[in-house]
Amino acid sequence: MRMLAAAVCLGLVLCAASCSEKAPEGSEVREHSSVSSTAPENGSETEDNDMSVNEKEKPEIASSSPESSEDTTKAECARFRRVCCIGDSFTAGFTFDSRGNATETNEDLAWPHYMSELTGCEYINCGKSGATAESWLYTPRGLDKARQSGRVDAYIIGLGLNDACDDPGMRLEVGSAEDIGTETVSYYGSMSRIIREVHQISPDAYIFMQTIPTGEDGTYDAKRYDPYNNAIREICAQYEKEYNTRLLDLEKFKDRYINNKVLHDNAIGGHYYPKGYREFALLLFDIWNEYLSGHSDISVSE
Repeated sequence: MRMLAAAVCLGLVLCAASCSEKAPEGSEVREHSSVSSTAPENGSETEDNDMSVNEKEKPEIASSSPESSEDTTKAECARFRRVCCIGDSFTAGFTFDSRGNATETNEDLAWPHYMSELTGCEYINCGKSGATAESWLYTPRGLDKARQSGRVDAYIIGLGLNDACDDPGMRLEVGSAEDIGTETVSYYGSMSRIIREVHQISPDAYIFMQTIPTGEDGTYDAKRYDPYNNAIREICAQYEKEYNTRLLDLEKFKDRYINNKVLHDNAIGGHYYPKGYREFALLLFDIWNEYLSGHSDISVSE
């Protein structure tokens, strides 16, 4: 039996206000992580900001969404005992305090933390605010941390939101299928390199790639994201035999994001308060369970 490493592009669907992960004008950005063993990248210790999000009661893992599962003890995704989450600000838990100050890293408030509570499994947070598929490869919270974490049963990748944004200093051009397997700096090239890199860490891995749900109201702009979704599908198809890639097409579930009141009510600056990240974890929990329940061939060696 192969170990399973699932690479699922997640945080891409979450930005309702902006594709950029910058804080609102005039706000201060500070790193804050009470869970991560990794200090902020400037080498200083994390600062206790007395954030209002930390002062709020920690939400129980109970869903306000009718689709969410109540019995987590039989969760299909609980087969992955160690999961490494690769992504941008939505994985890192970017949020704001009551004074409008932004903190880039809040692992105890991010969706991987809530997935850990839902499943009873270990979720390692390798999210970096502002990351693209290319920059993630070189940030200390990126590939370096994934390597240091060692072998895992699953990788969940959430990159693409910043890649598709309008900011020329952040945007990563999509490129073409000819970039797959090369060192070309493009979404095709960099995403395919991430797959190869994590495959080296966990060589018996399955790698799940997840598309970006799009809407007709401009919130999840199909014109913007379709080229990146096509790249995900092409990379997945080309790498299936060699790297055990599998496609989880979130286009089939886009109504769950677009029509979710909890997500809308807990959005701020294109990101979320803790209840929003928790709700995203609940959505992922249900979608991943539904997918895996139809794929009994996907298993993790003991």
